[in-house]
Amino acid sequence: MIKRLIVLDLVLIMCLCLLAGCGSGYHYDRVEVFVKAEYLEKFNEKNFTLEDFSFDNIEKFDYFIYQEFDDEQSRVQGSEHFRVYLKKGGRYQVNKAIDHFKQLEFVERVEKIIQGTDPGIEY
Repeated sequence: MIKRLIVLDLVLIMCLCLLAGCGSGYHYDRVEVFVKAEYLEKFNEKNFTLEDFSFDNIEKFDYFIYQEFDDEQSRVQGSEHFRVYLKKGGRYQVNKAIDHFKQLEFVERVEKIIQGTDPGIEY
């Protein structure tokens, strides 16, 4: 009887992990949206609004910048991007957001966020 309960508990935990995306390595409620160089002035002035993203499933967005040292140019450069938080999360919703954001004029690229990575500096 105890063995059955232990096995049942393990199966239940495994199912919950699969449903919750346990071990997937990505956050499924947000994405990073990197800005093209010609839009950096608007980014630095924080003049973007939710309407610029033209997407209904956005809860909020924050401005971020990674400071990286470029060995080839011997200088520090930034990688400006938004962290966009979705109202409704999940793999499907994240992929849908990525596909949409890639089509926007000011977007250079869009990436999923790996769990446990340095989020950069909130700008």
